Amino acid sequence: MNKNKIIKLIISLIYVIFTIVFILKINSMNIIPNKYFIIGIVILVILNIISILCLMVKNKWLKIITILIYLILTIGYIVGINYIDKTNEFIDHTFTNNQIESVKINYLLVSKNKYTEKQLYYRDVYYDKTDDHVDEAILKLNKKYTSNMKTTDSSELYKKDVFFISDFMYDELQENGKINPNDYNVLYNVELEIKFDKEETNSKKKDSYNIYLAARDFSGHRIDLNKVITVNTKTKEILITNVNRFSYLEIEGKGKNRLSSTGYYGVQYNKKAIEKELGIEIDYYFSVDTKSFVKLVDAVGGINYCSDQAYTTTHALVLGTYDDSKGKKLYVKKGCQHLNGIETLTVARERNAFKDWITQRERNCTAIMEDILNSAKKPSNITRYPDILDSMNGMYKTNIPKDTVQYGIKSLLNDKWTIKTQEIKGKYGSNSICFGREYGAVFYVDKNSSKKAGETINNLYNKTK
Repeated sequence: MNKNKIIKLIISLIYVIFTIVFILKINSMNIIPNKYFIIGIVILVILNIISILCLMVKNKWLKIITILIYLILTIGYIVGINYIDKTNEFIDHTFTNNQIESVKINYLLVSKNKYTEKQLYYRDVYYDKTDDHVDEAILKLNKKYTSNMKTTDSSELYKKDVFFISDFMYDELQENGKINPNDYNVLYNVELEIKFDKEETNSKKKDSYNIYLAARDFSGHRIDLNKVITVNTKTKEILITNVNRFSYLEIEGKGKNRLSSTGYYGVQYNKKAIEKELGIEIDYYFSVDTKSFVKLVDAVGGINYCSDQAYTTTHALVLGTYDDSKGKKLYVKKGCQHLNGIETLTVARERNAFKDWITQRERNCTAIMEDILNSAKKPSNITRYPDILDSMNGMYKTNIPKDTVQYGIKSLLNDKWTIKTQEIKGKYGSNSICFGREYGAVFYVDKNSSKKAGETINNLYNKTK
Protein backbone atom coordinates (compact mmCIF):
# COMPACT_ATOMS: atom_id res chain seq x y z
CA MET A 1 0.00 0.00 0.00
CA ASN A 2 1.46 3.32 -1.07
CA LYS A 3 1.94 6.36 1.11
CA ASN A 4 -1.01 8.31 -0.36
CA LYS A 5 -3.49 5.53 0.38
CA ILE A 6 -2.25 5.28 3.96
CA ILE A 7 -2.76 9.03 4.43
CA LYS A 8 -6.26 8.78 2.94
CA LEU A 9 -7.15 5.89 5.25
CA ILE A 10 -5.86 7.82 8.27
CA ILE A 11 -7.96 10.86 7.29
CA SER A 12 -11.03 8.65 6.82
CA LEU A 13 -10.42 6.95 10.16
CA ILE A 14 -10.12 10.32 11.93
CA TYR A 15 -13.50 11.42 10.57
CA VAL A 16 -15.09 8.09 11.52
CA ILE A 17 -13.82 8.63 15.08
CA PHE A 18 -15.16 12.23 15.05
CA THR A 19 -18.53 10.89 13.88
CA ILE A 20 -18.67 8.29 16.67
CA VAL A 21 -17.73 10.89 19.29
CA PHE A 22 -20.38 13.27 17.93
CA ILE A 23 -23.06 10.56 18.01
CA LEU A 24 -22.14 9.65 21.60
CA LYS A 25 -22.27 13.33 22.56
CA ILE A 26 -25.78 13.70 21.12
CA ASN A 27 -26.89 10.52 22.87
CA SER A 28 -25.56 11.86 26.21
CA MET A 29 -28.09 14.74 26.09
CA ASN A 30 -30.96 12.24 26.06
CA ILE A 31 -33.37 14.83 24.64
CA ILE A 32 -33.37 14.00 20.90
CA PRO A 33 -36.33 11.79 19.86
CA ASN A 34 -35.23 8.33 18.70
CA LYS A 35 -36.57 8.72 15.16
CA TYR A 36 -34.56 11.92 14.61
CA PHE A 37 -31.52 10.39 16.31
CA ILE A 38 -31.61 7.34 14.03
CA ILE A 39 -32.13 9.47 10.90
CA GLY A 40 -29.16 11.61 11.92
CA ILE A 41 -26.94 8.57 12.44
CA VAL A 42 -27.91 7.15 9.03
CA ILE A 43 -27.11 10.47 7.29
CA LEU A 44 -23.71 10.73 9.00
CA VAL A 45 -22.84 7.11 8.14
CA ILE A 46 -23.81 7.64 4.51
CA LEU A 47 -21.74 10.84 4.31
CA ASN A 48 -18.72 9.01 5.78
CA ILE A 49 -19.06 6.10 3.34
CA ILE A 50 -19.42 8.45 0.37
CA SER A 51 -16.40 10.46 1.53
CA ILE A 52 -14.22 7.37 1.96
CA LEU A 53 -15.14 6.01 -1.50
CA CYS A 54 -14.64 9.37 -3.19
CA LEU A 55 -11.29 9.84 -1.45
CA MET A 56 -9.97 6.52 -2.78
CA VAL A 57 -10.70 7.18 -6.47
CA LYS A 58 -8.48 9.24 -8.76
CA ASN A 59 -11.21 11.46 -10.16
CA LYS A 60 -10.36 15.12 -9.41
CA TRP A 61 -13.97 16.30 -8.99
CA LEU A 62 -14.85 13.47 -6.62
CA LYS A 63 -11.88 14.46 -4.47
CA ILE A 64 -13.13 18.06 -4.42
CA ILE A 65 -16.57 16.80 -3.35
CA THR A 66 -14.88 14.79 -0.58
CA ILE A 67 -12.99 17.84 0.65
CA LEU A 68 -16.26 19.84 0.76
CA ILE A 69 -18.03 17.05 2.67
CA TYR A 70 -15.20 16.84 5.21
CA LEU A 71 -15.15 20.62 5.55
CA ILE A 72 -18.91 20.67 6.25
CA LEU A 73 -18.58 17.79 8.72
CA THR A 74 -15.71 19.53 10.51
CA ILE A 75 -17.67 22.74 10.97
CA GLY A 76 -20.79 20.79 11.96
CA TYR A 77 -18.92 18.68 14.52
CA ILE A 78 -17.16 21.66 16.11
CA VAL A 79 -20.35 23.73 16.37
CA GLY A 80 -22.46 20.72 17.37
CA ILE A 81 -20.12 19.51 20.12
CA ASN A 82 -19.93 23.07 21.49
CA TYR A 83 -23.75 23.30 21.61
CA ILE A 84 -24.06 19.83 23.14
CA ASP A 85 -21.50 20.58 25.84
CA LYS A 86 -23.31 23.82 26.72
CA THR A 87 -26.62 21.96 26.88
CA ASN A 88 -25.27 19.17 29.08
CA GLU A 89 -23.53 21.66 31.37
CA PHE A 90 -26.74 23.68 31.66
CA ILE A 91 -28.93 20.63 32.40
CA ASP A 92 -26.44 19.18 34.90
CA HIS A 93 -26.10 22.51 36.70
CA THR A 94 -29.79 23.39 36.75
CA PHE A 95 -31.61 20.13 37.43
CA THR A 96 -29.61 18.55 40.22
CA ASN A 97 -32.12 18.86 43.09
CA ASN A 98 -29.31 20.44 45.13
CA GLN A 99 -30.56 24.01 44.78
CA ILE A 100 -31.69 25.97 47.81
CA GLU A 101 -34.09 28.81 47.21
CA SER A 102 -33.17 32.11 48.81
CA VAL A 103 -34.22 35.75 48.78
CA LYS A 104 -32.23 38.90 49.50
CA ILE A 105 -33.85 41.46 51.79
CA ASN A 106 -32.61 45.00 52.32
CA TYR A 107 -33.54 46.63 55.63
CA LEU A 108 -33.73 50.37 55.20
CA LEU A 109 -32.97 53.06 57.77
CA VAL A 110 -35.49 55.71 56.75
CA SER A 111 -35.81 59.32 57.90
CA LYS A 112 -39.20 61.01 57.50
CA ASN A 113 -37.76 64.49 58.16
CA LYS A 114 -34.74 63.82 55.97
CA TYR A 115 -32.16 63.90 58.74
CA THR A 116 -28.51 63.69 57.75
CA GLU A 117 -26.36 60.80 58.96
CA LYS A 118 -24.79 62.98 61.72
CA GLN A 119 -28.20 64.14 62.95
CA LEU A 120 -29.35 60.53 63.17
CA TYR A 121 -26.96 59.41 65.91
CA TYR A 122 -28.63 58.56 69.23
CA ARG A 123 -32.12 59.26 67.93
CA ASP A 124 -34.96 56.82 68.53
CA VAL A 125 -35.33 54.34 65.66
CA TYR A 126 -38.58 52.39 65.48
CA TYR A 127 -39.06 48.91 64.03
CA ASP A 128 -41.73 46.24 63.71
CA LYS A 129 -41.01 43.46 66.23
CA THR A 130 -43.28 40.99 64.38
CA ASP A 131 -40.84 40.92 61.45
CA ASP A 132 -39.13 37.52 61.49
CA HIS A 133 -35.70 38.75 60.39
CA VAL A 134 -35.47 42.23 61.86
CA ASP A 135 -33.36 41.22 64.89
CA GLU A 136 -30.60 39.91 62.64
CA ALA A 137 -30.73 43.13 60.60
CA ILE A 138 -30.53 45.28 63.76
CA LEU A 139 -27.29 43.53 64.80
CA LYS A 140 -25.76 44.58 61.48
CA LEU A 141 -27.21 48.09 61.75
CA ASN A 142 -25.66 48.65 65.18
CA LYS A 143 -22.21 48.20 63.67
CA LYS A 144 -22.87 51.38 61.69
CA TYR A 145 -25.15 53.46 63.94
CA THR A 146 -25.60 53.73 67.68
CA SER A 147 -29.32 54.29 68.05
CA ASN A 148 -32.04 53.72 70.58
CA MET A 149 -34.14 50.97 68.99
CA LYS A 150 -37.83 50.95 69.92
CA THR A 151 -40.70 48.74 68.81
CA THR A 152 -44.01 50.03 67.55
CA ASP A 153 -47.14 48.75 65.88
CA SER A 154 -46.54 48.04 62.18
CA SER A 155 -49.37 50.39 61.17
CA GLU A 156 -47.63 53.27 62.98
CA LEU A 157 -44.10 52.57 61.80
CA TYR A 158 -44.02 54.84 58.76
CA LYS A 159 -45.40 57.75 60.80
CA LYS A 160 -42.29 57.92 63.00
CA ASP A 161 -39.43 60.34 62.33
CA VAL A 162 -36.90 57.53 61.92
CA PHE A 163 -37.73 53.89 61.32
CA PHE A 164 -36.05 50.63 60.25
CA ILE A 165 -38.05 48.61 57.73
CA SER A 166 -37.59 45.86 55.13
CA ASP A 167 -37.68 47.00 51.52
CA PHE A 168 -40.49 44.47 51.08
CA MET A 169 -42.71 46.40 53.49
CA TYR A 170 -41.46 49.75 52.17
CA ASP A 171 -42.61 48.70 48.68
CA GLU A 172 -46.00 47.60 50.05
CA LEU A 173 -46.50 51.00 51.71
CA GLN A 174 -45.71 52.73 48.41
CA GLU A 175 -48.06 50.49 46.44
CA ASN A 176 -50.88 51.02 48.93
CA GLY A 177 -50.43 54.80 48.76
CA LYS A 178 -49.36 55.15 52.40
CA ILE A 179 -46.11 56.93 51.63
CA ASN A 180 -44.50 58.96 48.88
CA PRO A 181 -40.80 57.97 48.68
CA ASN A 182 -39.94 61.55 47.69
CA ASP A 183 -40.88 62.62 51.23
CA TYR A 184 -38.45 60.19 52.87
CA ASN A 185 -34.71 59.80 52.99
CA VAL A 186 -33.12 56.32 52.95
CA LEU A 187 -29.89 56.75 54.91
CA TYR A 188 -28.58 53.24 55.10
CA ASN A 189 -29.47 49.67 54.16
CA VAL A 190 -28.57 46.31 55.62
CA GLU A 191 -28.64 43.33 53.26
CA LEU A 192 -29.66 39.87 54.45
CA GLU A 193 -29.82 36.70 52.41
CA ILE A 194 -32.56 34.42 53.69
CA LYS A 195 -32.16 30.78 52.69
CA PHE A 196 -35.23 28.58 52.81
CA ASP A 197 -35.41 24.91 53.67
CA LYS A 198 -34.46 22.63 50.79
CA GLU A 199 -37.37 20.61 49.44
CA GLU A 200 -36.34 17.09 48.57
CA THR A 201 -38.21 15.40 45.75
CA ASN A 202 -38.64 11.93 44.35
CA SER A 203 -36.06 11.72 41.56
CA LYS A 204 -37.92 8.87 39.85
CA LYS A 205 -39.39 9.96 36.53
CA LYS A 206 -43.18 10.24 36.57
CA ASP A 207 -45.66 9.95 33.72
CA SER A 208 -47.67 12.88 35.10
CA TYR A 209 -46.79 15.67 37.50
CA ASN A 210 -47.83 19.09 38.77
CA ILE A 211 -45.39 22.00 38.75
CA TYR A 212 -45.92 25.14 40.81
CA LEU A 213 -44.64 28.10 38.77
CA ALA A 214 -43.82 31.19 40.85
CA ALA A 215 -42.48 34.45 39.38
CA ARG A 216 -40.99 37.03 41.72
CA ASP A 217 -41.19 40.79 41.18
CA PHE A 218 -38.32 43.31 40.95
CA SER A 219 -37.61 43.17 44.67
CA GLY A 220 -37.50 39.38 44.69
CA HIS A 221 -39.87 39.33 47.68
CA ARG A 222 -43.35 39.28 46.22
CA ILE A 223 -44.62 36.38 44.14
CA ASP A 224 -46.61 38.12 41.43
CA LEU A 225 -47.32 35.05 39.29
CA ASN A 226 -48.78 31.79 40.58
CA LYS A 227 -49.60 28.94 38.21
CA VAL A 228 -50.02 25.20 38.41
CA ILE A 229 -48.77 23.40 35.30
CA THR A 230 -50.07 19.85 34.97
CA VAL A 231 -48.14 17.62 32.57
CA ASN A 232 -49.33 14.19 31.42
CA THR A 233 -46.71 12.51 29.23
CA LYS A 234 -49.01 9.57 28.47
CA THR A 235 -51.79 11.61 26.91
CA LYS A 236 -49.48 14.43 25.72
CA GLU A 237 -51.51 17.11 27.48
CA ILE A 238 -50.54 20.22 29.45
CA LEU A 239 -52.99 22.12 31.63
CA ILE A 240 -52.09 25.60 32.92
CA THR A 241 -54.13 26.72 35.92
CA ASN A 242 -54.05 30.45 36.67
CA VAL A 243 -54.18 31.31 40.37
CA ASN A 244 -54.79 35.00 41.12
CA ARG A 245 -51.78 36.55 42.87
CA PHE A 246 -54.09 38.26 45.39
CA SER A 247 -55.81 34.96 46.28
CA TYR A 248 -56.51 35.15 50.03
CA LEU A 249 -55.58 31.71 51.35
CA GLU A 250 -54.60 30.01 54.57
CA ILE A 251 -50.81 30.04 54.90
CA GLU A 252 -49.49 27.17 56.99
CA GLY A 253 -48.79 28.30 60.54
CA LYS A 254 -49.23 32.00 59.73
CA GLY A 255 -52.93 32.65 59.16
CA LYS A 256 -54.50 34.11 56.02
CA ASN A 257 -52.64 36.19 53.48
CA ARG A 258 -52.63 36.94 49.77
CA LEU A 259 -50.20 34.86 47.71
CA SER A 260 -48.25 37.86 46.42
CA SER A 261 -47.25 38.81 49.97
CA THR A 262 -45.84 35.46 51.10
CA GLY A 263 -42.74 35.20 48.90
CA TYR A 264 -40.88 36.72 51.84
CA TYR A 265 -41.05 33.25 53.40
CA GLY A 266 -40.28 31.04 50.38
CA VAL A 267 -42.29 29.39 47.61
CA GLN A 268 -43.09 26.36 49.76
CA TYR A 269 -45.73 28.36 51.67
CA ASN A 270 -47.57 29.31 48.47
CA LYS A 271 -47.18 25.77 47.15
CA LYS A 272 -48.77 24.24 50.25
CA ALA A 273 -51.55 26.84 50.33
CA ILE A 274 -52.49 26.11 46.71
CA GLU A 275 -52.32 22.35 47.31
CA LYS A 276 -54.76 22.66 50.19
CA GLU A 277 -57.13 25.01 48.36
CA LEU A 278 -57.32 22.88 45.20
CA GLY A 279 -57.06 19.45 46.83
CA ILE A 280 -54.07 18.45 44.69
CA GLU A 281 -50.48 17.30 45.12
CA ILE A 282 -47.75 19.48 43.62
CA ASP A 283 -44.64 17.49 42.76
CA TYR A 284 -42.18 20.24 41.84
CA TYR A 285 -41.68 23.99 41.97
CA PHE A 286 -40.13 26.42 39.49
CA SER A 287 -39.25 29.88 40.87
CA VAL A 288 -38.48 32.52 38.20
CA ASP A 289 -36.51 35.76 38.52
CA THR A 290 -38.10 38.75 36.72
CA LYS A 291 -34.88 40.43 35.61
CA SER A 292 -33.59 37.35 33.79
CA PHE A 293 -36.98 37.02 32.08
CA VAL A 294 -36.17 40.11 29.98
CA LYS A 295 -32.85 38.60 28.90
CA LEU A 296 -34.56 35.36 27.88
CA VAL A 297 -37.15 37.10 25.68
CA ASP A 298 -34.42 39.13 23.97
CA ALA A 299 -32.30 35.99 23.53
CA VAL A 300 -35.10 34.19 21.62
CA GLY A 301 -35.50 37.26 19.40
CA GLY A 302 -38.64 38.64 21.07
CA ILE A 303 -42.19 37.32 20.91
CA ASN A 304 -45.25 37.72 18.74
CA TYR A 305 -47.93 39.00 21.14
CA CYS A 306 -51.58 39.30 20.14
CA SER A 307 -54.12 41.46 21.98
CA ASP A 308 -57.90 41.58 21.56
CA GLN A 309 -57.90 45.27 22.51
CA ALA A 310 -55.78 48.39 22.11
CA TYR A 311 -54.39 49.97 25.27
CA THR A 312 -51.54 52.00 26.71
CA THR A 313 -49.80 50.42 29.69
CA THR A 314 -50.00 52.23 33.00
CA HIS A 315 -46.57 50.83 33.82
CA ALA A 316 -43.48 52.29 32.16
CA LEU A 317 -40.76 50.48 30.22
CA VAL A 318 -38.49 50.20 33.26
CA LEU A 319 -36.67 47.39 35.03
CA GLY A 320 -35.83 47.11 38.71
CA THR A 321 -38.03 49.97 39.90
CA TYR A 322 -41.69 50.74 40.59
CA ASP A 323 -41.22 54.40 39.66
CA ASP A 324 -43.10 54.66 36.36
CA SER A 325 -42.01 58.29 35.94
CA LYS A 326 -38.58 57.04 34.88
CA GLY A 327 -39.69 55.61 31.54
CA LYS A 328 -42.24 55.93 28.77
CA LYS A 329 -45.44 53.90 28.53
CA LEU A 330 -46.05 51.23 25.89
CA TYR A 331 -48.87 51.45 23.37
CA VAL A 332 -50.26 48.03 22.47
CA LYS A 333 -52.36 47.88 19.33
CA LYS A 334 -55.29 45.55 18.77
CA GLY A 335 -53.99 42.51 16.93
CA CYS A 336 -50.49 41.03 16.81
CA GLN A 337 -47.17 42.79 17.27
CA HIS A 338 -43.53 41.99 17.97
CA LEU A 339 -42.29 42.73 21.51
CA ASN A 340 -38.77 42.75 22.91
CA GLY A 341 -37.82 41.76 26.47
CA ILE A 342 -38.68 44.93 28.39
CA GLU A 343 -41.88 45.40 26.35
CA THR A 344 -42.94 41.84 27.14
CA LEU A 345 -42.28 42.37 30.86
CA THR A 346 -44.32 45.59 30.82
CA VAL A 347 -47.27 43.79 29.21
CA ALA A 348 -46.91 40.92 31.71
CA ARG A 349 -47.05 43.41 34.61
CA GLU A 350 -50.05 45.35 33.29
CA ARG A 351 -53.40 45.04 35.05
CA ASN A 352 -54.89 48.53 35.45
CA ALA A 353 -55.63 48.92 31.72
CA PHE A 354 -58.08 46.00 31.80
CA LYS A 355 -61.65 45.67 32.97
CA ASP A 356 -60.84 42.23 34.41
CA TRP A 357 -57.76 43.66 36.15
CA ILE A 358 -55.47 40.90 37.50
CA THR A 359 -57.52 38.16 35.84
CA GLN A 360 -56.61 39.55 32.41
CA ARG A 361 -53.02 39.92 33.55
CA GLU A 362 -52.93 36.21 34.36
CA ARG A 363 -54.32 35.40 30.90
CA ASN A 364 -51.67 37.59 29.29
CA CYS A 365 -48.90 35.87 31.24
CA THR A 366 -50.12 32.46 30.06
CA ALA A 367 -50.21 33.69 26.46
CA ILE A 368 -46.69 35.12 26.84
CA MET A 369 -45.41 31.75 28.09
CA GLU A 370 -46.75 30.12 24.92
CA ASP A 371 -45.32 32.94 22.77
CA ILE A 372 -41.84 32.45 24.28
CA LEU A 373 -42.02 28.70 23.64
CA ASN A 374 -43.07 29.31 20.01
CA SER A 375 -40.23 31.81 19.52
CA ALA A 376 -37.68 29.45 21.06
CA LYS A 377 -38.68 26.70 18.57
CA LYS A 378 -37.94 28.86 15.51
CA PRO A 379 -35.09 27.48 13.32
CA SER A 380 -33.43 30.91 13.38
CA ASN A 381 -32.79 30.49 17.11
CA ILE A 382 -30.28 27.71 16.45
CA THR A 383 -27.61 30.40 16.09
CA ARG A 384 -28.84 32.07 19.30
CA TYR A 385 -28.82 28.85 21.27
CA PRO A 386 -25.77 29.64 23.49
CA ASP A 387 -27.22 33.09 24.25
CA ILE A 388 -30.57 31.53 25.17
CA LEU A 389 -28.92 29.16 27.65
CA ASP A 390 -26.73 31.96 29.06
CA SER A 391 -29.81 34.15 29.57
CA MET A 392 -31.39 31.40 31.66
CA ASN A 393 -28.44 31.10 34.05
CA GLY A 394 -29.60 32.31 37.45
CA MET A 395 -33.10 32.88 36.12
CA TYR A 396 -34.76 30.34 38.35
CA LYS A 397 -34.57 27.76 41.10
CA THR A 398 -36.25 24.39 40.77
CA ASN A 399 -36.36 20.88 42.18
CA ILE A 400 -37.46 19.20 38.93
CA PRO A 401 -35.25 16.11 38.37
CA LYS A 402 -32.91 16.01 35.39
CA ASP A 403 -34.40 12.89 33.80
CA THR A 404 -37.92 14.36 34.01
CA VAL A 405 -36.75 17.43 32.08
CA GLN A 406 -34.88 15.36 29.48
CA TYR A 407 -37.85 13.09 28.89
CA GLY A 408 -40.19 16.07 28.69
CA ILE A 409 -38.06 17.87 26.07
CA LYS A 410 -37.73 14.69 24.02
CA SER A 411 -41.48 14.18 24.06
CA LEU A 412 -42.23 17.83 23.18
CA LEU A 413 -39.91 17.56 20.17
CA ASN A 414 -41.31 14.22 19.08
CA ASP A 415 -45.06 14.39 19.73
CA LYS A 416 -47.98 16.71 19.22
CA TRP A 417 -49.10 18.16 22.55
CA THR A 418 -52.35 19.79 23.57
CA ILE A 419 -52.17 22.84 25.85
CA LYS A 420 -55.25 23.99 27.76
CA THR A 421 -55.79 26.67 30.38
CA GLN A 422 -58.22 27.31 33.22
CA GLU A 423 -58.59 30.03 35.84
CA ILE A 424 -59.95 30.12 39.36
CA LYS A 425 -62.76 32.60 39.80
CA GLY A 426 -63.59 34.79 42.78
CA LYS A 427 -64.17 38.40 43.80
CA TYR A 428 -62.04 41.29 45.05
CA GLY A 429 -62.21 42.84 48.49
CA SER A 430 -59.94 44.19 51.25
CA ASN A 431 -58.38 42.53 54.26
CA SER A 432 -55.28 42.21 56.41
CA ILE A 433 -52.16 41.39 54.36
CA CYS A 434 -48.41 40.99 54.94
CA PHE A 435 -49.24 38.81 57.95
CA GLY A 436 -51.20 41.56 59.67
CA ARG A 437 -48.74 44.40 59.03
CA GLU A 438 -50.80 46.07 56.29
CA TYR A 439 -54.32 46.30 54.85
CA GLY A 440 -54.89 45.96 51.14
CA ALA A 441 -56.68 44.40 48.17
CA VAL A 442 -57.32 40.66 48.25
CA PHE A 443 -59.04 38.10 46.02
CA TYR A 444 -61.61 35.88 47.72
CA VAL A 445 -61.47 32.56 45.89
CA ASP A 446 -64.81 31.03 44.88
CA LYS A 447 -64.78 27.63 46.59
CA ASN A 448 -66.81 25.93 43.87
CA SER A 449 -64.41 27.27 41.25
CA SER A 450 -61.30 26.08 43.12
CA LYS A 451 -62.91 22.67 43.73
CA LYS A 452 -63.74 22.29 40.04
CA ALA A 453 -60.23 23.41 39.03
CA GLY A 454 -58.70 20.88 41.42
CA GLU A 455 -60.86 18.09 40.01
CA THR A 456 -59.81 18.99 36.46
CA ILE A 457 -56.15 18.88 37.51
CA ASN A 458 -56.55 15.53 39.26
CA ASN A 459 -58.44 14.05 36.31
CA LEU A 460 -55.59 14.89 33.95
CA TYR A 461 -52.98 13.87 36.53
CA ASN A 462 -54.52 10.39 36.82
CA LYS A 463 -55.58 10.05 33.18
CA THR A 464 -54.29 7.16 31.08
CA LYS A 465 -54.38 6.67 27.33
